[in-house]
Amino acid sequence: MSDLSVTPVERRSGERRPLQFVAVLHRADGAATPSFVRNVSESGALLLVRTRRVAVGDAVRVEVQLGSAAQQSLKGRIVRIEPVDDSLYWAKRVAVRFDERLPVAQLDS
Repeated sequence: MSDLSVTPVERRSGERRPLQFVAVLHRADGAATPSFVRNVSESGALLLVRTRRVAVGDAVRVEVQLGSAAQQSLKGRIVRIEPVDDSLYWAKRVAVRFDERLPVAQLDS
């Protein structure tokens, strides 16, 4: 019997910010796909992607431009994938954990 009162463990190590902007997801095989960042934190981001060719554990690179800062290339790994059932354009929701922390100041610019 399961205990429905147990809440899932929060794995984020930074505050999630509901910033929304375009990005490019680069897979390890070199393919690039348009993406849309739904939210971002110091440790990762949630993206909407068009490709179905992603898997948990894949190494990826996310190209973003935050505020007035120059374009950045953030390396990380896919830690969660969910289907997107209510979109004609996006195929998956992909959670990426960055290899290095993204400074909070860049999120506010």
